[in-house]
Formats: sequence, C-alpha cells, structure tokens
Amino acid sequence: MTDAVQKTIRRTRQYWHVDGFAEIWVGLLFLLIGLIFYGQALVPARSAAGISLQFAFPALFLVGMWIARPLIKGLKERVTYPRTGYVAYQRPPRRTRLIGGAVAAIIAVLIASLVARGRPVLLDWIPAGEGSLPVSCSFWLDRGWLASG
Repeated sequence: MTDAVQKTIRRTRQYWHVDGFAEIWVGLLFLLIGLIFYGQALVPARSAAGISLQFAFPALFLVGMWIARPLIKGLKERVTYPRTGYVAYQRPPRRTRLIGGAVAAIIAVLIASLVARGRPVLLDWIPAGEGSLPVSCSFWLDRGWLASG
C-alpha cells in the first residue's frame, strides 16, 4: 500500500513539470543572468554601470522568482489545465514559510554586511555564491521530485 501511495505522490509532483513552463522560465532567467555576467565582463567593476550590474543579478533573481509563480500559474490555467485537468497541491505550513524567509533574510544581511565592509578577499567569492544560489534553490525546490525519481 505504501508503494502505491508513494507512486501517487511522485506522479502528482511530476505533474507540475508536464508542460515545461517552469523550465522555460528558469532558462530565460539563466539567459538574462548570463547577459548580466557578460555585461560585468565588458565594463569596469568600479564604474556606475559595473556597480549597477552587480546589483542587477540579485534583483533579477529575486524579482524573477517572485513573479514566477503567478506567471506560470496563469500560463497553466490558460494552456495546461484545459488539456490535462487541475491538481491541487497542499500549501506548505506557515512555520516552514517563516523559517525559509528568516534564513533568506539572515543570508541577505550577511552578504550585505560583507559587501559594505569591502573585504576584497570575500568579494572574490561573490561569483561562486551567485552561481551556486540558483542551483541550490533549484535542488531545494525540487527535492521531493528528484528524490522520488
């Protein structure tokens, strides 16, 4: 019985990916992030354009993730659900959402304090952090889907 329940849970989680809208959106975000990195390579780091591009990455990432859910939901309502039907997902508990927000706020404060102090050694690690952020978020968001194969 447990195997049948696990199979149903896995199929329900995989249903989110049936149309590819989430993957297309993430691909578009990666393209825009790549353009930001390319722009950073072209302009001096301490110029106004360079500083603006440094702030553009986290802004694009946060805004992109913020509008992703309503955008994808709207696309699914117009395209996917009329063809395949609708599956209602459980909303995460409030405690889980609060913990995630608190962790994000702590990380943001730590990064902002490091950048504000202008530590050159720590600034060298910012590209590694910027590159690992989308990957770690993707793995965290899809942890149930990836784990259930």
